[in-house]
Amino acid sequence: MCRWSKPSAVSPGWCDGAGAQRFRDGAPHGDVVDRTRFEELAGSFAGQRLVVLGDVMLDRYVAGPADRVSPEAPVPVVRVEREWHAAGGAANVAANVLALGAQCDVIGVVGEDRAARSLRRALEAMGGGCRFVREGSRDTTVKTRV
Repeated sequence: MCRWSKPSAVSPGWCDGAGAQRFRDGAPHGDVVDRTRFEELAGSFAGQRLVVLGDVMLDRYVAGPADRVSPEAPVPVVRVEREWHAAGGAANVAANVLALGAQCDVIGVVGEDRAARSLRRALEAMGGGCRFVREGSRDTTVKTRV
């Protein structure tokens, strides 16, 4: 759905009655699809086989209350009550492709560490194939989100 209703100096187009964005000349905007077209595109993934090649990482999430601000820096101090991991980076793209029903292999460089094993388990649990290049001289990238 687009956000503006008529052309202006700062917007290139407007929303038609169906919520699709249109340019001033009336042509549909290439970046916006309606719900029917989206469902058609999403449904077309089933049965396809894809390969994702890129920077794989493990996303580490920590959650809990922040009761105070650190005296050393203006950041909250979080009392961790819950922690979980998920596929990140290119591995997240592969996880999304798998969720749409396609078969997917992911290729990326990881270390020989616990994070690489966690990442492999997460993707394999979704039915994905991992073609990791293991590099012993580096750690698997882990991005922590609080």
